[in-house]
Amino acid sequence: MDDDEDYEWEVEEHEYTAPGVQAHMIKIRLSLTHAEEEEVPWMEDFHARCSCNGATVATAKARYIDRERIRSHFWQQMEEPSEEMNKLAFEVFDQSGTVKSNFMDHPVQRGTGAWGDELDRGPLFLIKELHVTALEYRRKGLGQRIVSLLLDKALGYFELIDQLAKSYRQATGSAAQPLIFHALVLPGRLNADAQLQSVGKSVRKILDMNAQALGGTLQFWRKCGFRRIGASKCLAFSFAPQHPSRALAVASDFDPNLTLATISRMKSSIE
Repeated sequence: MDDDEDYEWEVEEHEYTAPGVQAHMIKIRLSLTHAEEEEVPWMEDFHARCSCNGATVATAKARYIDRERIRSHFWQQMEEPSEEMNKLAFEVFDQSGTVKSNFMDHPVQRGTGAWGDELDRGPLFLIKELHVTALEYRRKGLGQRIVSLLLDKALGYFELIDQLAKSYRQATGSAAQPLIFHALVLPGRLNADAQLQSVGKSVRKILDMNAQALGGTLQFWRKCGFRRIGASKCLAFSFAPQHPSRALAVASDFDPNLTLATISRMKSSIE
């Protein structure tokens, strides 16, 4: 047993059989743990570990962030715990934890326009890592299954917290806006062996590999229901079935690189 398992709670287990692979049942274990950083009461960590015949084949980590508790010092609090949280805070949000206005109002940087001020309040669920380490289980739906289970577990956790908050407001007669819950991801390479794949390659080759990998990673997250926030590097998932992002086709999501290329071609034709 891992040392971390001593601190697990809300443990649940699922099974998954990957198509096209010799019939081995994959066990998916989900759990919550208190944040790795000490004395951080506004965060909870979610873990997923997938195993087959006792061997780990995939892992994932995510973090539930109670934004309202750190609203007055949002940048400062988000800067320290992890690199992913730091990037998220400064890429998408202002110092009070609301989405930067250019991602909603700017004619280009607003992207598809699917996201608005609904992103300004409520907790955030940041998926930090997702690695399918076993080659034979890549592109077999395991990653999407892990993400789906993490989102379901996060929503259940949020609904419990939200219900407790509603009960408290009713008992005290206090008024507050209802909270809205979103999941976020800053897409990176899904596989942990990226550095090994780059050994001995030229700089040009590595750049090409990274671009191809990022394109594949973006497609993966879009298939999981995530859509880009404006022209930022961050993708978000709405738990509301009627949210505009849920009706946005994968191919219709905003791609800043393609937009810049189009603008460049237009300028060239004019000149």
